[in-house]
Amino acid sequence: RTQHTTGKKASTMPRKRKKHNNIKGKVSQRCGPKGAAQIVEGVYISGEYFARDEGRLRSIGVASVVACGCRAHHPDQFRYLEIRLSDKASSDASPHLNRAADFIAQSLCHGNVLVHCKAGISRSATMIAAYLLKYHHEDLAQTVDDALAVIRRSRPCVNPRPEFIEALSSFSDQISWLDERCQVNSKNGGDKDRDAARGSLMNASRQEDH
Repeated sequence: RTQHTTGKKASTMPRKRKKHNNIKGKVSQRCGPKGAAQIVEGVYISGEYFARDEGRLRSIGVASVVACGCRAHHPDQFRYLEIRLSDKASSDASPHLNRAADFIAQSLCHGNVLVHCKAGISRSATMIAAYLLKYHHEDLAQTVDDALAVIRRSRPCVNPRPEFIEALSSFSDQISWLDERCQVNSKNGGDKDRDAARGSLMNASRQEDH
């Protein structure tokens, strides 16, 4: 190691080595568990530390990945949905919720799905909550609190930003409104009508993205 002189008397006391989180070629995860947790059958959550390791992904049967605010580490090996969302108060999660929910649901036929952000605490949990609200609305997640409770059973550290929770609340209201509308308008084929109506949310979110 290169030594530099400063003209001051050298201290004889041992100095603690500083920890560096920006080592080239490595991904730093300063908080949150480094492993993955299964939320419901086929759907996992983690931070980026786990998501960058191809071997770990394959060990839990992952075929598709939702990367929230992080790059796709293995685009040639897995199906990816990259969500460009920063973890800050000014970020709007609304345009991404329906797209993430649909991607998760549609990807389960290929294998397990991992949803991750930097720490696996806020953004990734928000996208999984959207999936639960849309596709498990009747059995697991009738409200945002229900959805977060399901996620926290497996990953207690989950804590989405207040702004993301507000976006989820609006999304949940849309889902509930569509369900009620379909039930009123159709006694037969309600499930088909409800799925078609929910599909309109996907089109709306795509239009907001472009």
